[in-house]
Amino acid sequence: MSAAEGGETGADAVPPSRMPAASVGTEPTDETAIQMDADNKGDATTPQEAAEDFEPPEIAPINEPPIHPGDLPVWLAAHLRRTKMARAGSGPFIVEFTGTLFLTLVVAMTGGDATAPISVGFILVAMVYMGGHISGGHYNPAVSLAVYLRGKISFFQMFFYFVAQVVGGLCAARIAEISLPLGQDVIPLPAPRDAVSTGNAFLIEFLFSYALCVTVLNTATTVSVGENSFYGLAIGAVVLAGSYAAGNISGAALNPAVASGLMAVHGTNANLWLYWVAPLLGGFSAGILFHIINAEENDLRFGDAETVERPRFGVGGHTTAYKKEVRSTMVWLQQAAGSTDAADMTHKEKKELIKKSFSQLDKNNTGQIPKSEMAKTLADAGLSKEEITTMIDAADKDGDDVITFDEYESLMHQAMAAARKKHE
Repeated sequence: MSAAEGGETGADAVPPSRMPAASVGTEPTDETAIQMDADNKGDATTPQEAAEDFEPPEIAPINEPPIHPGDLPVWLAAHLRRTKMARAGSGPFIVEFTGTLFLTLVVAMTGGDATAPISVGFILVAMVYMGGHISGGHYNPAVSLAVYLRGKISFFQMFFYFVAQVVGGLCAARIAEISLPLGQDVIPLPAPRDAVSTGNAFLIEFLFSYALCVTVLNTATTVSVGENSFYGLAIGAVVLAGSYAAGNISGAALNPAVASGLMAVHGTNANLWLYWVAPLLGGFSAGILFHIINAEENDLRFGDAETVERPRFGVGGHTTAYKKEVRSTMVWLQQAAGSTDAADMTHKEKKELIKKSFSQLDKNNTGQIPKSEMAKTLADAGLSKEEITTMIDAADKDGDDVITFDEYESLMHQAMAAARKKHE
């Protein structure tokens, strides 16, 4: 039967794809028939009108979430998001490799110039500012050792910093060798100068390496100087001055990675031990003495103080990211973890922060906190005396007047619940 015979023109005919599922070559189910019958009784809409009003559901495209690359090319933004390269954790090691490479490259290519120390000092300043916020901008195993002893990086990080730095030094020296017309003949070789004994060269390398490392620690890692922008200049200035002062005595390598690269292209390891042991000893001394001359820094670390007290002749501000980190832990504890920030933390994050706060209150490292100290902390958090008594009695199940870590953890969860009720 044609469309004309059925009383419908071609314009009025409804294609099967636009018809409801129950009317396209299928028998309606009982439930569908009942529903259609009920709909027809209440509404005189004809099948043709119903078909015309029918809107097929929109099908969401099966694509990845929209990309907002900013100024990045879309293909690069998509790749970075998929691989999460920025979160791979390799950034600091790449930066250490890069910084050491350029530092060694400048040393190798300007070694014969009278103004070489200026070039070396400035490239170090630039590289420190380039990567200081990512890796710390060490570019020197002696500095990495000092920072490790300072407590800012782990032994694992220090080891792989060593690897990245040495590889960077080796690559740079090789690049200089194949790039310079005279090759290794113009690349400086670290060695004690004529009439200078090995002992004297060792002493000079040690002293100026110590000066470099102690400058790094006291300008870039301390609470007293705060977050500053002069640390790079100070570090570069030490290398510049040390290169001029020690160049005619020890060669002024002051850096085991740089010395290793330069010696590799010369095919010798004579005195290599000197240019490793002396700088590392300087870094070790700087790291240990830092804790003696900056004892108040450890008061912050171990929770014995919240501010750094300096003599009247001391200079510098009193805030850094490290201090804020310590203080935020104490504030979180004192507020009984009832803040919005604490509510947003994962269970693992809360567990870790509870451990840190417990160690800060456990000043004698006995694994116990006196009840009186615990009560004072909760009172500072704003809890009432009745709440504190109830919580401590419930946590201290053995009644020994001290709070162990397990009891402390239980108590803190009670405090969090109480603080949340007050915020609601």
